[in-house]
Amino acid sequence: MSEVALLETNRIEIPADFPVTWPQAGDADLFWTQDKLHYPDPVTPLEFSLIEETVDAGITAAARAYGVPLTVLDRHINSYLYVAIVVDDAETNALESEAKLREAVARMEANWQEAWLPEIERHLVFWQQFALADATPAELLAHLTASWPRLRRVWEIHFLLFLPSMLAISQFADLYAELWEDAGSLEAYSLLGGFPSKTMESAEFLWKLSRLALASPVIGHLLAQTPLAEAMAALADCAEGRLFLGELNGYLQAHGYRGDKLSLHYPFWVEDPTPVLKNLRDYMAQPDRDFGVERAKMAAQREANVAHARRHLQYYPRPVRTEFDFLLAAAQAGTRLKEDHGYWIDYKSSYYIRQLFLECGRRLVAGGALAGVDDVFYLSLAELRSALGPEAVQFSESLQSAIDQRKQVAARFVNVQPPAHLGTAPTGAPPDDPISRMFMKIEGSGPGESEDDSELRGSAGAPGVVRGPVKILRVLGDAVKLQPGDILVAESTAPPWTPLFASVAGIITDSGGALSHSAVIAREYGIPAVVGAGTATRRLTDGQVVEVNGHLGIVTICCEAG
Repeated sequence: MSEVALLETNRIEIPADFPVTWPQAGDADLFWTQDKLHYPDPVTPLEFSLIEETVDAGITAAARAYGVPLTVLDRHINSYLYVAIVVDDAETNALESEAKLREAVARMEANWQEAWLPEIERHLVFWQQFALADATPAELLAHLTASWPRLRRVWEIHFLLFLPSMLAISQFADLYAELWEDAGSLEAYSLLGGFPSKTMESAEFLWKLSRLALASPVIGHLLAQTPLAEAMAALADCAEGRLFLGELNGYLQAHGYRGDKLSLHYPFWVEDPTPVLKNLRDYMAQPDRDFGVERAKMAAQREANVAHARRHLQYYPRPVRTEFDFLLAAAQAGTRLKEDHGYWIDYKSSYYIRQLFLECGRRLVAGGALAGVDDVFYLSLAELRSALGPEAVQFSESLQSAIDQRKQVAARFVNVQPPAHLGTAPTGAPPDDPISRMFMKIEGSGPGESEDDSELRGSAGAPGVVRGPVKILRVLGDAVKLQPGDILVAESTAPPWTPLFASVAGIITDSGGALSHSAVIAREYGIPAVVGAGTATRRLTDGQVVEVNGHLGIVTICCEAG
């Protein structure tokens, strides 16, 4: 069969309700995946520019620094983000790449503390100290231009850390499976949890605030009874409330520079603290729970599991024990750093870029080029630069028309299920190299098939079995309907969702694998999780009682919503 005929044979059928016009020749020959794990919702044009030119450019640069000759390509199709990874086999030197990654695994914590984090902090200071509102138009445009290479470098650092940290966890899990052939798929991760991290620090800080609120009848009543949208103003209206508000603002300054998802289009917590207040209220509904004791027990269990593993290995050859200890230490460090780097990069840097975009939007509204500030997110980066530049008068004439058309496209497809894949399906067995196995653990292998209509299959995310009522969350704001003991169902979760894990009984996600954020944090909280269940958010409905089997990756519908 000719190469052209083979491509046609493996071409993925395009759904009738999701027409595709490929922007570049040859796109249809590549294998495109909707990035449902990170961007399940429609992406605005400005966000797409950022992802393409900084985030995924950072992946490519970091991978090549480690001798992995891949290029990440992005396409904006019907408002959704699709990604293709192209590997240049001619440049592949497996031994050289393996050596570079091994060294990176060994040095990742030192590199983070000594080089990468200080550099990130310098970039954050650059953005923090720039007075957006006081800048002249020329200064604002210059600041936007100067911010782009900085942001690209920040995301390059993200992946310079991400690749070795996740690889260490993945390789430890692989080694554990070889040494304990009868172990469950999640057992290795029980040796990695219970460490302090920025993610858990945020949850613990908020938990302590909930204990402070419970100790005060005034604050407790106010937070429990006042509508969330009015709670901040109500706190400011009384002396005791103002004292508590000072503590709450301290939390927001430390941990509020994060948003709903990896999107700049939605407010961050420091702009709208409603999600924080909702989490605080849920924590207050658990007066007898001791979060600190739970964390201490998890750390103690981890150490017991490590000790048990070492006893099992004491008679193994020294090289085996040495490799186990090396990968264990690296995987534990990688687990911590996986959460910490997101605090600085995914959210803090993104907050400052969001503020920059909003200021650009305000200037364009004042100049009559845009109807609303948020319309700025429907421009590409090139269009934004032109709108702010010397040719702004001529350019702005067609600006709002283009924005309106893009909004119409987003509205048309927001309720359409985007196909998981487009283009041409790869042939043969999936690659079985360390990097590919790592990404499989992050992204998941996709939903499993089931002949039982009452059953959904995904991947084992966190061990345990639990039953509870379903609550589907599309965005973090939907958490207002969540009650303690519910089963949280979402397309995916991000670090800002972490406090919710302290209240729910189990987790189900459409996307992800054992190393996705949802699975890792569910294990930290000791609640069952099934990840990568495919269409859980569409097949399940609020109020249905389901059983979550985190060991097997199976969700069973027990009864319909009452």
